[in-house]
Amino acid sequence: MVVRHIATYMAAHAVSACLGFAAIIVYTRLLSPAEYGLYTIGMSTAGIFAAVFFAWVRNAVLRFESEGGGVDVRRTGLVCFALSALALPLALGGIVLMLDLPAHQAVAAGCFAIAISFFELNQEILRARLRPMFYLIGGVLRASLALCFGTIAVFWTESGLALLFAVSLAYLCAVLALAFKTWEHPVARFNGQACREFAKFGAPFAISSLVFALSAALDRLLVVTLLGHEAAGHYGASADFVRQIILIPAISISAAAFPIAFRTFAQDGEEAAIKHLEKSAELFFATMIPAVTGFAIVSDHIAAIVFGQEFRAEATELMPVIAFAAFLAAISQFYFHIGFHITKRTHLALIQETVMLIAGLALMVPLIRTFGLEGAAGARVATEAIGCLVCLIVVRRIFRLPLIPLRLMRIAPAVGFMAFVTLWMESLLPAGEPLTLVSTVLAGLASYAFAVYVFDICGARRIRPISRLADAHQIVMRLAASGKSA
Repeated sequence: MVVRHIATYMAAHAVSACLGFAAIIVYTRLLSPAEYGLYTIGMSTAGIFAAVFFAWVRNAVLRFESEGGGVDVRRTGLVCFALSALALPLALGGIVLMLDLPAHQAVAAGCFAIAISFFELNQEILRARLRPMFYLIGGVLRASLALCFGTIAVFWTESGLALLFAVSLAYLCAVLALAFKTWEHPVARFNGQACREFAKFGAPFAISSLVFALSAALDRLLVVTLLGHEAAGHYGASADFVRQIILIPAISISAAAFPIAFRTFAQDGEEAAIKHLEKSAELFFATMIPAVTGFAIVSDHIAAIVFGQEFRAEATELMPVIAFAAFLAAISQFYFHIGFHITKRTHLALIQETVMLIAGLALMVPLIRTFGLEGAAGARVATEAIGCLVCLIVVRRIFRLPLIPLRLMRIAPAVGFMAFVTLWMESLLPAGEPLTLVSTVLAGLASYAFAVYVFDICGARRIRPISRLADAHQIVMRLAASGKSA
């Protein structure tokens, strides 16, 4: 069931990402770097609002709804979300007064925060109730509408803020389209006790989410503060693209692994949950390590094809570094953090996020001033590495999260073989051509698939089509040997 769900979630995020890539191709050609900077800073600000006001509701719904056994906290979650939404305008007004932020920028960020948070709440309900196909439909519909609405907005206005409003509308339309499944009857009544459990579970998470959102957006916010909106546009375009690529497999695997781990832990105990996580961890690292390695190798070809002329030079320099930072962030957020959720001790994540925020401030300000955008990317890698180490230390004190070192040792030679084949193929073809990118990626995928079978990573030899092919090969070899002996 895990593999089937992962495949569905992978398809959802892959299709959404492809549409997201198309959006970046359009936006970096129709928007100036300064306007794209307004858009990316608006998204970062909205991410902070969403983390403070809504992330605790979304994560509480996922945690409790995933337990199964007739648990239904959807109405309770909706009431908590509505209360948080009512408090958001007060925060927006305070920020406008304290930071002298233009009101229209604050409103755009607030609308985006509500829209994306409500969409994610509905997606988490589908995920918790093990409805991966509708999760897929929701993700694809949201990405399709965002591309359509966003393209119309930037074509007519050439405005980054108009793009924020257009994408917000796309999120809300996607929610309405799937409401019949997300909120299908019967829906349990509002539960005061569950609401208190939400608050107990989510209050520490809200504080942690605020620190996390500040830490995640720190590089962009400091770039725009120290270098201006144009530099923020260059940095944000590269970071947006890389994170979409790298997070596709990470989100897909965690989307399937987390709810099943929660349900297994609640119904069968810790040992059963650990066995499930051992398999999920091997699949996670066997997917993420080659994805990051391959992306770093072909990033210059990607930059030449995807980005507009004004964005290409910076993207070529930044993307390999940001890819490694995104990989470290994915390990922490989409694997290590399951220990906080499964034990319902999310407040401990605050330790990691606080250390990351302090480290980020200490590293990014001098590095950005000295090295510009490259300094921001390098500081992000160092910050994520520190956070990853701190998170692992804290999680291992409360939960026996499996690390599977012996299984990871089999992944290294497979990735090395893939990298060798990819670099060799790249050296044979001209740079910056679509055919070069496609050929190199296909060579990397084929070589890694071969290595996965050779080293039996994730039990590849036991997958039914592959095992049947191997059995058929053995039969043919035996028949050939018997024919020679005759």
